[in-house]
Amino acid sequence: MSIEIEPIINECALIAEGSMRVLVIADVHLGMEHELRSHGINIPSQSERLLNDALRCVELSEPDRIVLLGDVKHNIPGTRWQEGRDVAKFVSELSRRAPVDIVPGNHDGGIGKLLEGGLDGEIHVHGTRGMILDGVAYAHGHAWPEVEMFSSCGTKFRETAWSKAPRVSRNRRFRKTDGLPSVKCEYFVMGHSHPVVRLLDSLGRASINRVWLRARFDYDVLAEHYEHEELCRSDAVLTVMPAFNSLCGGLAFNESMRSSNLLGPLLTSGSVMLESAEVYTVDGLSLGSLGDLSKSPISQDLVKS
Repeated sequence: MSIEIEPIINECALIAEGSMRVLVIADVHLGMEHELRSHGINIPSQSERLLNDALRCVELSEPDRIVLLGDVKHNIPGTRWQEGRDVAKFVSELSRRAPVDIVPGNHDGGIGKLLEGGLDGEIHVHGTRGMILDGVAYAHGHAWPEVEMFSSCGTKFRETAWSKAPRVSRNRRFRKTDGLPSVKCEYFVMGHSHPVVRLLDSLGRASINRVWLRARFDYDVLAEHYEHEELCRSDAVLTVMPAFNSLCGGLAFNESMRSSNLLGPLLTSGSVMLESAEVYTVDGLSLGSLGDLSKSPISQDLVKS
C-alpha cells in the first residue's frame, strides 16, 4: 500500500493518505490562555479560533478520520471548568465530521473523563505510547513508543470499551496476534517538541517561525533502549509536527539541536538523526538540513523571497 504524508500548506496540520485519508493535528493546548493570564498576560479565549482553524483544515482535506496527536488541552495536573467544556466541544465538533482518534500527550491527563457522555460522534482514546493507523505510526513524543510502532510486526490494538457513552472507546495497548502479516511502518509522526527556527532579518532582528522536521531514526540507539524486545529496522521517515496553537512558542532547533533543552526520549536519547533532518516552513519552503542551519544563521529575508 502506498502512503503519502503531506502537510497542508499554511496550516500546522498534515494529511496521511493510504487506504484512508487522515487529518493529523498536534498540540492544540486548549486553555493555554489561562496560564498566560496567571503570568500577567491577558488575552481572550482562543478556543473558538482554534476550533475554526481545525474545521478549516477539515474542509480543506475532507478526511475519513482525524488524529489529535496529543496535548489537546493545556493545564496540568488539574483542568479548569471552562477548559473542560472547551475540550469537549472541540472534540465533539470534529467528531461530527469524521471519527476522531486521540493519542494523549503529557498535558492530557484526565482527558477521558472530559469526553464521557453527550458527545455526538465516534471517538477513540489510545494509549500514551502511541498507535498505528493505516500503516502510519503516531505518538505524541513525551514517552517511549511501543516497540511495535517501528514495525507493527503481527500486531494490532486491543480495543476496550471504557465509557458509558457507546461511541467512545479506549484502545489501551498493543497485543501480539498470530497469523497477521508483518507490516513495516514507513512513516512515523509525532508532536510534543513544537519545532521552530530562529531567523534573522537584514538588521539582525530575530523572529521565531514554526517549522516541520523530517528525519530518520538511528536504529543502533533505538536497539539499546529496546534491548529485550523485537525491533524491526524499517527505515521509517519521522515527521515532527509544529504546534497547532500559535501561542505555544517552541524550541528553536537550529540553536538547541545539541542542547539539553530537547524534549522527549526519542530526541534526548539521540534516537533521531537531527543533523540530517530536513526543515520546512509552514508555507512549504525548504530551509535545508538542520545541521546546516545550526552552523550559520539564515536570513528571514531569504525566507520571504
